[in-house]
Amino acid sequence: MGTMERMRQTSPYFLAAFAILFVGFMVASDADIGSLLSRKGNIQTEEIGVVNGEKILYKDFDQKVKELMEQKRKQSEDPNAQIDEDQIVNQVWSQMVDETLLKQEAQKAGVIVSDEEILDVMLDNPPDYLRKSFTDSAGNFNKQAYLEIVTDPEKIKGALGPNVSDEEKQKIIEDFKMNLINVEKYLRQQKLAEGLIGVVSTSVSAVSPLYAKEKYTNDFTSSDVDFIFFSRDEIQENQVQVTEKDIADYYDKHKEAYKQKPQRRLKYIKFDLVPSLDDTIRAGKKVDKIAADLNSATSLLSKDSIFDLKMSEFGGNTQDFILIKDIPEFKLSLLQSLNKNDIVGPVMIPNGIIFLRLDDKRTGEKEVVKASHILINFDKGKDSARAEAEMVLAKAKSGEDFAALARQYSQDKSSAAQGGDVGYFAKGAMVKPFEDAAFAAEPGSIVGPVETQFGYHIIKVIDKKSEEIKYSEIIISPNISTTTKNMIFRNAYSFQKQVEEGHSFDNLAEKSKYKVQQTMFFTKGTPVLASQYISDLAFDSEAGTVFQPTELKNQGVFVCTVSDVREDKYRPLKDMKDYIKAQVTNIKKLDALKSKAENAYSRVAGLDALSKASTIDPSLQIKSLSAVQNTGNVQGIGEDFAFTTYATTLPVLSISKPIRGSMGYYIMQVKSRVAPPAESVNKGYREYISKMKKDNYQKEFYQWFGKIKENAVIEDFRLKFYRDY
Repeated sequence: MGTMERMRQTSPYFLAAFAILFVGFMVASDADIGSLLSRKGNIQTEEIGVVNGEKILYKDFDQKVKELMEQKRKQSEDPNAQIDEDQIVNQVWSQMVDETLLKQEAQKAGVIVSDEEILDVMLDNPPDYLRKSFTDSAGNFNKQAYLEIVTDPEKIKGALGPNVSDEEKQKIIEDFKMNLINVEKYLRQQKLAEGLIGVVSTSVSAVSPLYAKEKYTNDFTSSDVDFIFFSRDEIQENQVQVTEKDIADYYDKHKEAYKQKPQRRLKYIKFDLVPSLDDTIRAGKKVDKIAADLNSATSLLSKDSIFDLKMSEFGGNTQDFILIKDIPEFKLSLLQSLNKNDIVGPVMIPNGIIFLRLDDKRTGEKEVVKASHILINFDKGKDSARAEAEMVLAKAKSGEDFAALARQYSQDKSSAAQGGDVGYFAKGAMVKPFEDAAFAAEPGSIVGPVETQFGYHIIKVIDKKSEEIKYSEIIISPNISTTTKNMIFRNAYSFQKQVEEGHSFDNLAEKSKYKVQQTMFFTKGTPVLASQYISDLAFDSEAGTVFQPTELKNQGVFVCTVSDVREDKYRPLKDMKDYIKAQVTNIKKLDALKSKAENAYSRVAGLDALSKASTIDPSLQIKSLSAVQNTGNVQGIGEDFAFTTYATTLPVLSISKPIRGSMGYYIMQVKSRVAPPAESVNKGYREYISKMKKDNYQKEFYQWFGKIKENAVIEDFRLKFYRDY
C-alpha cells in the first residue's frame, strides 16, 4: 500500500500527452446552476441520476465535466475551437452509467481488482501508452527512466529546467497527480471488465479442436461453380396475390421480432435563425467601407497597411503556411492568380464576402502523399498472406484496375469501399514501413508487398504535394443581430402560448404559414432532432404537451409538441404492413419458381457437366463463378448464404437438386474446390481457436452487458441541471 500511496502523491507531467485517458469521453458544464441553487436541496447531495438504486451525484458529474473539459481544451490545437458540449454531456452520462453498472455486476460476481494488481501493471508491465514516451526509435523501452519519473517527482522538476517558474512546476506536478489517478481508474475499469468477461463467457471457453479445424477449413475453402439461376424477379408482382390474412398470419408468426420499447413522436415548427434584411444591409456597408478604403490607397505599401488595419477592425485572420490541398477550392482559385502581397476582393463566397491577400508561397518544406492500398492480413498465416499479396501485386502491375482489386481483395474494409483510397497523409500519420514505402515511390507507381503489423500492403502512390501558401483574409458575413434573434423568439413564444390556450397546433401553423414537420417514432435514450434534451423532455411529458421554444445549435429555434405516445409491447401491424407484404411477396415468388426449377433439374440431372444444359434447352443459361467462399456474397446477384454454403459443401462434380435461397432457386455444380493445405490447417487452427474464443467472449459479454443495461432501473435527472444536451 505504501508504494501505491506514494504513486498517488506523484503525477508525471508526461501523462498529459497521452490522449488515451477515457478515450472518446468529452464533457461540458453548461448547467443551470442558478435554478439549482434556488431550490432547497443541498448541492453536495443533489442527484443527477440513479442506477439500480445507486446515486450518481451532481457534484461528481460536474467535477468530471470540468476536469475533462479542461483536458479537451488542452488537447485542442486551436485554443479558440468550440467544443460540442451537447455531445459531451451525453458521452459522460453514458460513461458514468456504464461504470456504475460494471461495478455493481463485479460486486455480484465477486470480481475484485486489488491495488497490487494495478501496481503490477503500472510498475512491472506498463501498457503501450505509458511506454511510448520511454521507447526509442528501435522499439527499446527504458524501464529505469520510466520508474524514476513515475516514482520520483523531483526528477520531474529537474527535467523542467531553470526557465520554468516554481509556480508552473507546481502546476505541472498537480496535473501529473490527476492524470496518474485517472490512469489508475482507467486500468481498474479495464481489469473489472476483463474479470467479468471471464465470468460471463465461461460457457464459450471450450472450443473443440475438431470443430476449429473444420471451421478453419470451411472459411478458407474456395470453389469454382457453374449454376443455373432462377431469380425471384422473374415473377411479376401481379402474378402473386398477398391477402390481408397472409399479412396477419406472417405478423403473428414473427411477432416476437417486432418487440418495441415505449416510443414517442413529435410535431414541430422550426424558426430559422437567419439574418434579416437590416442585418444584410449592415454587412454590405462594412464591405463598402473596406473596399473604399483599399481603393483610396496611393501605393502598394499603403494598401498593405490599410489591409492590416481592416484585419484588426473586422476580425480578419492569417493562415500560416498551409498545403494547397487543404485550402478550399474557392479560395485557392483566387490565391493562385495573385502575386505576393496582392489583394483581391470583394468576392462573394458561400458564407459571405471575402477580401484575400497573398502573403507568401513556398515548396519543399512539407510533403504529403495521396495513396491507395490493398491490405492482406495474416488471418490465413504469413505465408498464405504473402502469396496472395504477390498475386494481387502482379494483377495490379499488369494493368488491372487498382480500385476494383481493392474492393475485391482488401481486408481494410473502410478504404476498400473507396477503391483503397486513404487520401493525403503527412509523415507520422501512417505506420513506419507504409510511410517509408509511400514517400519513396513516385506518383503512379505501385509498390509492395509492404509488411506492417496489420498485414501485407500493396500501395499505389497517386500524388505528391508540397506547395504551401500563406494568406490573410477578411470575411464579412451577415450576422444575425440581437434584435433579429429576439424577434424570432417572440414569434416562437407567441405560437407556443396560443397552442397552450387551446388552438390546434396544425391549424395555427397553417394560418401563420409555418411548416409543420414530424419526427419518426423514437425510444427513450435516443436523441431526436440531434438533441437528447428534447428526447428526455418528450418522455417526461404527456401527449399534447407543447415545449417552450428551444434553440438547437446550428439548426434554429424549435417549438415541439408530443403528438404520439406508444406504450405497446409490439410494433402495431399497421406500421409493419408494407414490410411484411414485401416479405410475403418474395416468399410467394419463390414458391412460384419451385416447379420451374424442378422441371429444369429433371432435364439436366443425368448430365456429366452442367455446362451442357444449353444443348438440351437453350433457355437454360449457365453462369460461372470462381473462388467462391462462404461469405454470403454472390457476385452479380447479392447476398445469399444458401448459395455460398452449398458451394462450400456440395460434392465436387455432382449436380445439385434445386436449392432455395433468398434471391431465387439454384441448380449448382462445383467444378473444383481448393481447401487450405493440411500443414496450413495444423499451423493455423490453434490461432483460430484463440480468435474464436476471443470473438465469442466479446460477443457474449457485450450481449450480456447490453441486457444488463436494458433491464437496469436508470433514472436520469439531467433535465433539472442542463438546459440542453
